[in-house]
Amino acid sequence: MKNKKLTLIISTINDNLGKIVDLPSDERLCYVIVHQMKSGYQVNENTLLRADFYGKRQDVEYVKSNVLGLSKSRNIGLDYCSTKFAYILDDDISFYDTSNLFNLVECFNKTKAQIIVSRVMTVKGCLFKKYPKGGYRYNKISSATVSSIEMAVDVGFLNNNKIRFDEGFGLGTDYPSGEEFIFLSDCLDNNALIMHRNNIVVSHDEVSSGQDFYSSVQKLSAKKEMFKRIFKKLYFFYLLLFFMKKSFFLVKKGAFYNTFKQWFLVK
Repeated sequence: MKNKKLTLIISTINDNLGKIVDLPSDERLCYVIVHQMKSGYQVNENTLLRADFYGKRQDVEYVKSNVLGLSKSRNIGLDYCSTKFAYILDDDISFYDTSNLFNLVECFNKTKAQIIVSRVMTVKGCLFKKYPKGGYRYNKISSATVSSIEMAVDVGFLNNNKIRFDEGFGLGTDYPSGEEFIFLSDCLDNNALIMHRNNIVVSHDEVSSGQDFYSSVQKLSAKKEMFKRIFKKLYFFYLLLFFMKKSFFLVKKGAFYNTFKQWFLVK
C-alpha cells in the first residue's frame, strides 16, 4: 500500500470479526486483518458481510486463515505488513485518540526506538495499568509488564533480525500466555530500544487475560515455560522471585499452594 506510513495489525477469530470497530480512513494508515476460522465453523451473516466489506477496502489487507493460534495470527499480520512500522491490536479494542496514531512514525524517527509502548485507557476512563513516565526504557524485567495492544513495532528491525512471536505460546496453544514477554525479550537480545510514551491510543475492558496466570495447571505451566524460554539456566531464580512477589496475591486468591506445587514440585 504505497505511501502508507503505519499498519494496524488486527487479530480476530470466527464471528469476532464483527466486533472490530469502524477503522478510520487516512492516507497515512493501512490495516491487516487476520481472520482465523476454526475448521468446520459456520460464520453468521454479519461476519460474511464484514468480510466482504473489508475485502473491498483499498486500505485493508483482509487475510483469511485456517491456522489457529494468536501468535500465528500476529506473525501472519507481520508477514503481510508493507510499511516499516506497525501497531499490534486485538478485535476488542476501541480507538481512544486516533491523533496519537499519526505521530507514532515521528516518534519512531525521533527516538530511534524499535518498539514504542503506548498507554491504554479502560472503557471507564481510567488507565489500564500503572505506567512508567514517558521516555522510560524497558529492560528484560520491566518488559514483562507490556501487553501486545500497547506495542508499536519497527517491522524492518524484526525482519532484519528474523524476530517473530513464538508460536508455541499464546492463546490457542498448550501455553496460553507469555508470548509478549518472549517477543520483547527476543527484541532486547538483539539490542532493541523499547521506549514508553505517555500517549493513549486505544481503550480496552479493565480485565485482562494476562492477569490470571494461576487458575489452571495449563496457565501455571505456561508461566513456568515462559521463564525457561527467556532466562534459560537462570529461570528458576527468576521464577522464584516472581513467586515471592506474587505470594500475597496468591494467598488472597487461594492459589498459593497449588502455584508452589506446579512451579517447584512438579517436574
